[in-house]
Amino acid sequence: MSYQDQMALLQEKRRELRALEAQAERTAKNMRPLTEQDERELMELRARADETYRAAGRIGAPEPMSSDRPDTYRLRLAEGLKKHSATWKNADLVNAYAAGALDVAETQIYAEARAAGPTAGLAPGQMKPVDRSDGLHKVIEWVGNGAHFTDHFRRPAPRVVLKTREQCEDMVRTNAMQRVTEIVHRRPVPRPMRTGF
Repeated sequence: MSYQDQMALLQEKRRELRALEAQAERTAKNMRPLTEQDERELMELRARADETYRAAGRIGAPEPMSSDRPDTYRLRLAEGLKKHSATWKNADLVNAYAAGALDVAETQIYAEARAAGPTAGLAPGQMKPVDRSDGLHKVIEWVGNGAHFTDHFRRPAPRVVLKTREQCEDMVRTNAMQRVTEIVHRRPVPRPMRTGF
């Protein structure tokens, strides 16, 4: 074995050692108990991913498991939407996470998942059924974009006319004067007292 082969083997062993050290560090990090900050971060991650999961036609983002830490939960959320991304569909996100590229991958996956939602590919005014059934109930939701024949059955949006402050004050004064007038007109008129029998 030549000197160059030995150096190449040494470099490969160093890379393997670094990967094992990173894995051991992640394992040790996952063994510590969840802090309040971790729980807050898990809920923020879920709230952020929930919108994207719904846009992609899913019921919502999965809840964090008891063994999840913020970094592993973030990886699991991205893995759940990976099939909607043409760029990252066949990529190994664990390696992307180890290489520090999960931020880029996650951003692209979320954007492509939103774009490839249930309304993707529909022409304006076109609808299609999306089956959102669980084990007990059959639920079919119709999704689409633009105007559709069902718009004729919708009530028109309420119109709001905003008034200026002066107009509002005039209305209050007018209403107050009307109340005073009503009270004055409703008040019984006293009868004159009889002075004698």
